[in-house]
Amino acid sequence: MDIETMLVELMAIPGPTGRETAVMDWLRERWAGKCERVWETKVGNLLAHVGGSGPALLIQGHADELSFVVRSIDERGFLWLSNGQAPSTNVTHRFPVGQPALVIGRGGRIEGLFAAASGHILTARQREHERVDLDDLFVDIGASSREEALALGAHVGASVVW
Repeated sequence: MDIETMLVELMAIPGPTGRETAVMDWLRERWAGKCERVWETKVGNLLAHVGGSGPALLIQGHADELSFVVRSIDERGFLWLSNGQAPSTNVTHRFPVGQPALVIGRGGRIEGLFAAASGHILTARQREHERVDLDDLFVDIGASSREEALALGAHVGASVVW
């Protein structure tokens, strides 16, 4: 497999913060036959030692990606979000608006679209603010009700990536 194909395959694996198992498994599987040793540390880092006699080289990266968490599902089937990162991480909420969303639901992946509250659904408080806050950000998965969203596998606590 060439490097471009491998990177595209790796980048297609959702790895929301705290739920990077699929990414780590993918790496472990590919490294296993090519490295002298592959192991996981007590805090969950995946390490590989290639071996050989050349100069030492460290390649380091994150297995997780910026994410959100579903905090509620309203009666219209919209998934309202919370920051899926550590409390000190400030995700700029306007960036994902209009972008495809991927919800990691109970039965697998649910495709949707990041959206922000607009004229027809704004609350009075939201109309007073000019910027998009996290409270304004939701995912539309095409459900027309809370029950339909739940039937698709959406749930409070589900991770959402883009």
